[in-house]
Amino acid sequence: MSEPVVCVTGASGFIASWIVKLLLQYGYTVKATVRDPSVFHTTSPCYYDPKDPQVELIDPAVKGTLNVLRSCAKVPSIKRMIITSSLRAVVFTGKPLADNDIVDETWFSDPDFCEKLKLWYMLSKTLAEKAAWNFAEEHDETIPWMDVRDVANTHILAFENSSTCGRYCITGKPMHSSELVQILRELYPTLNLPKKCADENQLKISCQFSLERVKSLGINFIPLELSLKDTVESLKENSFL
Repeated sequence: MSEPVVCVTGASGFIASWIVKLLLQYGYTVKATVRDPSVFHTTSPCYYDPKDPQVELIDPAVKGTLNVLRSCAKVPSIKRMIITSSLRAVVFTGKPLADNDIVDETWFSDPDFCEKLKLWYMLSKTLAEKAAWNFAEEHDETIPWMDVRDVANTHILAFENSSTCGRYCITGKPMHSSELVQILRELYPTLNLPKKCADENQLKISCQFSLERVKSLGINFIPLELSLKDTVESLKENSFL
């Protein structure tokens, strides 16, 4: 009897790679597609004498950059975003450059100065880069905690159960990150753990989640303490700790 064949899309992603690993352990033949882990954004319109600077240069530069960033933010497998700016977004500060000036990464062209002198391309590159930095700061989001082995196993159980239909919430109880740190501190008292969480004032979700449907698949969630312990041991094994 030939081995069953399945296809896993985005197989280079964290969850998908575990699904592939478990499928292979269970005797499946896996055909995989992968997504690129990085994106390079280099394009921007370049006109030095536009008839309508806002339409021809500024909007395409700023909105184009934000469109790429928003799309990438929706794809968890993308780990790095490389954006090409320009020296023109650096040196047009409105102040004369002196021989002893050292231009570094902290310099930004002045949008008001560029607009006043009708340096439209310089303005478009400056605003596009500033928009990218603002986007990065605003999207430094919190990450939900879940043992990837549970997630991967639930996918396979849902596939193997012919009666599976509808939605399944793969989650346990809500926890604040400070509670996780406390558990880690008890498990590994010698680790240099933060005494205060950056999101300490964030409200913890007070509701509970029903596990009735997901438990019907036969999944038994890995205990949180074991999940955290395995994570730390994996980090140690790979020399991250």
